[in-house]
Amino acid sequence: MRHIMLLVLVLALSGCSAGGDADISKGAANPVILKTYEVPGHAAREIQNALNYLLSGSGERDQALGRATLLGANQIVVAAPAAMDGSIARLIEAGSDSAAGEVPRLRFNYWLVRAKPNASVRVADELAAIEAALEQIAHSVGPMAFTRVDFVQNVLLSGARSQVSGAHLEGNVHAVARGERIAADLGLVVNRGEGRVHTEIEMKDGETIVLALVGDTASQTEDHTANEGGFLAFAIRAEKF
Repeated sequence: MRHIMLLVLVLALSGCSAGGDADISKGAANPVILKTYEVPGHAAREIQNALNYLLSGSGERDQALGRATLLGANQIVVAAPAAMDGSIARLIEAGSDSAAGEVPRLRFNYWLVRAKPNASVRVADELAAIEAALEQIAHSVGPMAFTRVDFVQNVLLSGARSQVSGAHLEGNVHAVARGERIAADLGLVVNRGEGRVHTEIEMKDGETIVLALVGDTASQTEDHTANEGGFLAFAIRAEKF
């Protein structure tokens, strides 16, 4: 059985974000710290490359948040903002766990859904895969008609980062498989910046999580959903395969 978790976020157009690493930057409030990690020798280079990608910031060298450097055969020294300590530890753990075998592949599905008040709950056929999650929303906020605005699927290796790119939904995900759970750092944007979510989540393999955008963000869609009491929602499912 697929597990479903409902998480409703109220977000404004100001560009505010949800999640632990939403405002990572270097400075007095978030000092760069130096830590040394033990890693399997035969996987050290791959882990170092993954860490440097994570720390690359916008991709420009002068915007990098930190750096990972090999120290001997099985140690990596990482200089990075203190707020990234958890993400770095998870990446190293995943890289070390998978070093002796095949790195898990992860499939992420993203739905951008429009919800409008309705006399009864109605889920469009193209949303059948997440019908149970949407029905939970309707149970919380009242009967809704749900239609699909966009759908994106991407595949990545555990510990890697991948781009999300659709007609109305874009962003990036960094994900790590940890046993039967998947941890992800998500940054998603609607309509090139009119609404956004940046959050860290952890879900069971095959679980669906719904992040609902409420209010002004939805009014930027072509039919002005928010003016009719509706909203937009992200639905995300991750699974190993």
